[in-house]
Amino acid sequence: MRVAYRPEDLVAIVGAIRTAGGTSQQIKDIAALGAAGPGDLRFLGNAKYRSAVPGTKASVVLLPPDYAGEPGADQLYVFVENPSVALARICARI
Repeated sequence: MRVAYRPEDLVAIVGAIRTAGGTSQQIKDIAALGAAGPGDLRFLGNAKYRSAVPGTKASVVLLPPDYAGEPGADQLYVFVENPSVALARICARI
């Protein structure tokens, strides 16, 4: 799915609880954790995939508030109550 958002726009759309890190990348696509790269958005909708978050190269990752971990270089973690609902909010604006 192709999108075009600045990171700060995504933060506003999803109603972030908090953020960590930062990126200058414009978000242009939504991708799976393992397949994500710079310019991609990814979300953690299922706790069984938590172990894949540290290795993702996505520029922005939507995460639940209880996720403990630090973003990589040029990466933004966006903490929301429900990452799946947050993703739906973004998709509804496409």
